[in-house]
Amino acid sequence: LYHHKEIASRTKCILLVGIAVAFAVVFKISRSVQTIKIIIERSSIFVGSETTSNKKSSVHTKSYQNINQHHDGDNLFLLEHLDWEGNKTCGAHKCFFPTEDPAFAYVIQQEKDEGDTFRSWQGAWELKKELEDNFLFQFQEVSPPQRLNISDSFAAKLSANLYRETRQRPVINQRFFAGNVLAQKVIPVPKPSILFGCTKHKKQYFYDNWEKDIISFVQDEETFERNLKNSIVEMQTLMKSVPEPISCLARDFQVFIDSYGNFYHLDLDRCFKSSKLKLYRDQVHRVKKCLDALKSSLGFYLNKNLSNLK
Repeated sequence: LYHHKEIASRTKCILLVGIAVAFAVVFKISRSVQTIKIIIERSSIFVGSETTSNKKSSVHTKSYQNINQHHDGDNLFLLEHLDWEGNKTCGAHKCFFPTEDPAFAYVIQQEKDEGDTFRSWQGAWELKKELEDNFLFQFQEVSPPQRLNISDSFAAKLSANLYRETRQRPVINQRFFAGNVLAQKVIPVPKPSILFGCTKHKKQYFYDNWEKDIISFVQDEETFERNLKNSIVEMQTLMKSVPEPISCLARDFQVFIDSYGNFYHLDLDRCFKSSKLKLYRDQVHRVKKCLDALKSSLGFYLNKNLSNLK
């Protein structure tokens, strides 16, 4: 009888500890979500808020550096400091420019609107810091975005040798022009790595290339599989169980994946773009299915490509 009472007492203690831990986790998520909502509410282009003329004017009265450089505290954004060897990778709007220092690079985009793009980049920077602190996400950005005013010659140099990686073709039209561009200092994702997304082109590019670009470099099969599955499950859980703005990651979902199975998130400004504000429930469902397919195919490709490591 004493033995049974002791077991019951221990079981009760374990349950109480489990409940306490669960409440702590829920509280932390709730608190972080509230903080993120405040970040988004302060962004003048997010749903439920309006852009005021005062906010617009405050953006455009800032002084610009009308020269071919920008100082961000520890690195000069100079033509001669960028690494011009080879093609520069671009997405639909942004391009990635390495520097002479392999530890850092810049993401650059032409600013064509009345400040909405800059505000979305600023909102993304704040959201990135919150996700990094509360959910242990990994990102590339290491400093806030900057607005620069570039010359014709600088724009022409930036527009040379651009390549759309997921479409496997060069960028034909000129991407950059004299005027305002947005630049943000980033840390390049570890090599090897590959972009994974859930649009048709991104999925096709990923599955066509991930064997040679990632799996062939995997040294520890168990670690790679565990990390990748954990990253997938974490992402699915967050998008499903946490309300906006975390679920906004389902909009044009994309991450880099390295040879250790880690996710590196990018382009959080999609959570602030007016064209992508409305999030339909089926978007989250589609991304969940997309990640399920990745998880299901993982075992097949590992068994096929890593048998020589056993």
